[in-house]
Amino acid sequence: MRKRTPAAILAAILCSGLLAACGSSDEGSGGASGGGEGGDKTLKIGYAAALSGVLAPYDTPFHNALKVALDEKNAAGGLAGYKVELTVKDAKSEIPVAAQVSQELVDSGIDVLITPCDADPSVAAGQAAQTAKIPAISGCAGSAQLPGAVGDFMFQNVFAVNSQVVPLAQYAYEDKGYKTAALLYSPDTRYTNDGPVQFGQVFEKLGGKIATKQSYKFGSQDFGAQITKIKGARPDVIMTSAYGADLTTFLKQLRGAGVDAPVLGTDGADAPSLLTGAKDAAEGMVFTTHGMPVDEEPKVKEFAALYKEKTGKDPESAFVYAGPDLVATLEAAVEKAGSLDGQKLRDALDSLSGVQGTTGEITYEGMNRSPLKAVTLVEVKDGKFGFLDQRIPDRELIPPPIKGE
Repeated sequence: MRKRTPAAILAAILCSGLLAACGSSDEGSGGASGGGEGGDKTLKIGYAAALSGVLAPYDTPFHNALKVALDEKNAAGGLAGYKVELTVKDAKSEIPVAAQVSQELVDSGIDVLITPCDADPSVAAGQAAQTAKIPAISGCAGSAQLPGAVGDFMFQNVFAVNSQVVPLAQYAYEDKGYKTAALLYSPDTRYTNDGPVQFGQVFEKLGGKIATKQSYKFGSQDFGAQITKIKGARPDVIMTSAYGADLTTFLKQLRGAGVDAPVLGTDGADAPSLLTGAKDAAEGMVFTTHGMPVDEEPKVKEFAALYKEKTGKDPESAFVYAGPDLVATLEAAVEKAGSLDGQKLRDALDSLSGVQGTTGEITYEGMNRSPLKAVTLVEVKDGKFGFLDQRIPDRELIPPPIKGE
């Protein structure tokens, strides 16, 4: 998901002793020579990770979980018979750096490239893999525009925003009976623009009406003008894909202005900053995410325990569960391809169906390289994140990606 702005979220989180694979060898044989047919039986993965800067709260939990999941695979004999070698370079949440380090990783001979948890740096990073014809997959970017913006070797690991807004809109219209909605969007990023726009498309298809659409600048400090118009429209519900400082600022100012309409969001809201920053203003918010360690999601609960055992801390967000999902996806693709050849791996990924991941079944077949996966609905209640429901999006309601630049 997330973005390139100077909005300070947290200090750089760099590779540490815990993440032993960081800084592993950059040497590699690339493509088919990685071991699929008589090679050294090593699957070489490069990760252009935003471990510092504004995207760090998203990439870092995913990165840590990816390392835990890969370590488990290596300890059990490897992934589909291959030892996995992970090389990580910090993209620093900056588009030019993401492009640079991705090219370095591809040049080193990797078989698969993982890109940051945001569409814009992932578009830049994915170009190197597209040219080299090796699969690239974003760890947790949510814009549905991403695969098409790069090319046929670019994939997403988490469900795109056009997919996750389907159960969110159904929850709003069918479950809660909301008939009118206000949309708050920022055209500055694909994610913050497309989420509200596509929620609106689904909401209207179900029978709802859009009361008002309000845009904001990414990194805004004042939402007064937008809130005034939202207040005047008197919507039943407000939907936004804002996250981080933008989301907490908006919620505090919205409640401060006396607007009590419920707020809905997407997976960018799934961060500790929502609770610590917005506090009481976040109460009642419902958002979509990737999983929760509850009895209703036993595999998520199991991995959460493993993550705590290996890292010494509870999962920071649901982006942790995207790590083992990616490992499951790669294993299924390698097994199906029977090779590390870039084209064969790409084709195998694109045709996967019903892969059992930590968050549920994962399907790429017929999804334009963006997976169909179960969506978890979370409600902020009594200052905590609480499980609300888990739903698989209705394919018939998923709107097509918005055409970007």
